[in-house]
Amino acid sequence: ILHFIWSYLGTQELYRVVSSVHSNFRSTFPTLVTYEAPPLAAVSEGKGCMNLQEYFRLPSVSRLVVSFRWMDQGWGIRKGRLGLSIHRDSKAIIHHSFTEPNHPAPLHLEDRVYDVPCSILQFCRPNDEIVIWRYAGGGSSHILSVLFFQARYWPGTISSSTSVAAIPKELSWPPLCHNPAYTFHDNAVRG
Repeated sequence: ILHFIWSYLGTQELYRVVSSVHSNFRSTFPTLVTYEAPPLAAVSEGKGCMNLQEYFRLPSVSRLVVSFRWMDQGWGIRKGRLGLSIHRDSKAIIHHSFTEPNHPAPLHLEDRVYDVPCSILQFCRPNDEIVIWRYAGGGSSHILSVLFFQARYWPGTISSSTSVAAIPKELSWPPLCHNPAYTFHDNAVRG
């Protein structure tokens, strides 16, 4: 029951609740793991790469909060993105951007904290992997800078079920069915 309750709490509420739970029950809460990724201070997509590029991988998670400082190249069309994909049997089953469709990376360094919704992580199963991806943009020299990327997560899954639920198509963004570059291009923002 406690696992069910904490899966619906926001990050701040979860920290507040854990400290007030009786010590006999604290061990039922998951252990928070922190991963600090190397900086991507000058990522450039060579030869017009239009695919999501892997940044790093995590095991199955039941909660994930990411924080980072990032910016697009500082001029021109903003296309840079960060997000995650859940991979099952080496194939992406869902993509999720850490920003809204019309909000690519900013022109100037900006700090961002993002709590990945349970509506996305509910599809994670015990042997799945979380792939954190980056997308700098098409063209031969677009740059996306990412500093101080930190992933705080609770290993495990929200559901103990191993069955595969149907994932609504509209939940995956960018869509799984076509090249993400076309989706991102449609949502690029000028300077």
